[in-house]
Amino acid sequence: MYSNDQTQIRAGLINYIGALLKASKFKGKAAKQNVVAILTEETLKFTQDKDKIIDLYVAKPIIKSTIFLLNQRIQLLKDIPKNQQKENVLINYKNVINTLEELINKI
Repeated sequence: MYSNDQTQIRAGLINYIGALLKASKFKGKAAKQNVVAILTEETLKFTQDKDKIIDLYVAKPIIKSTIFLLNQRIQLLKDIPKNQQKENVLINYKNVINTLEELINKI
């Protein structure tokens, strides 16, 4: 899927991400969140055209990653005993996932 050059550049990017993590003024999960925020901000800039409008086709992997995260959250919630609040949360997550999947299919 990736060219050899992309694989090598990706390895370098991972090193830079590690450097960002070490340079963070935060610790633990907060440091990781800080690095993810920086990377997400830069990624979103990359999805913009010259008028700063986000191209949803370019942003498609971000939307897919959101679906992945929500599906993972649903799996974690399944371990919680059944109650009405949990069921409502699951329904809401599934509705968001369905909406995002419909959006992806239209891009």
